[in-house]
Amino acid sequence: MLKAELKSSFYGGVAERVKSIILEELSIGSISSLKSTSRSLKISARSLQYALSNEGVTFRAIFADARKELAHDLIRNTSYNFKYVCATLGFCDKSSFHKSSLRWFGMTPQQYRDSIE
Repeated sequence: MLKAELKSSFYGGVAERVKSIILEELSIGSISSLKSTSRSLKISARSLQYALSNEGVTFRAIFADARKELAHDLIRNTSYNFKYVCATLGFCDKSSFHKSSLRWFGMTPQQYRDSIE
C-alpha cells in the first residue's frame, strides 16, 4: 500500500506539469518535445511516457491541448498578427494554423478574434 501511495505522489499531476512546461516553451517560441520536457522534469523520456500513460494521456495529446489553449489566449487576448501567432504556436505555414483553428474553434482565426463580445 505504501508503494502505491509513493507511486501516486510521484506520478500524480505529471500531465499538468508537462502542460505547464509546454505552454512556457511555446510562449517563448520553442517547440517542446518529449525529450526536452523529460529533461526539464529530470526524468527519462521513457519514465515520462510511463507516467503519462498511468494518467491515461499521451504527450501528443497534452501538446495539442496546450497549443489550443495558447492559441485561444493569443487570438482573444492580444492584438498580435496571425503570422506571429502561427509562428509562436509552431505551425509551418498559415494554412495549417487556419485548419487547426477551424477544428478547435469551429471558425477561422479572424472570425474567432472578431467574436469577442
